[in-house]
Amino acid sequence: MTGDIINLRTARKRRKRADKERQASENRRVYGQTKSERTERKAELERKVKALDGHLRLHKESTTSGNADVSVASPVTRLAGEDPGKDRPQ
Repeated sequence: MTGDIINLRTARKRRKRADKERQASENRRVYGQTKSERTERKAELERKVKALDGHLRLHKESTTSGNADVSVASPVTRLAGEDPGKDRPQ
């Protein structure tokens, strides 16, 4: 019951190459956008925020003095993926 004989140096090199390739793949995914793609993506996000602002119904709460209104909604937090109701008491 003998196993295959492997060269440990070669196995380490293969593992190191695979790790480098995995890291390179991750970097290509994260940093692989051209400047024009980034600006286009940013402009699209701004258009979505404007459209959402235009359709947003703001809830107004009056203060104790009764003469000032405070708005409670923020459309940017919804586009950014944050939970808009996390600060509200249950």
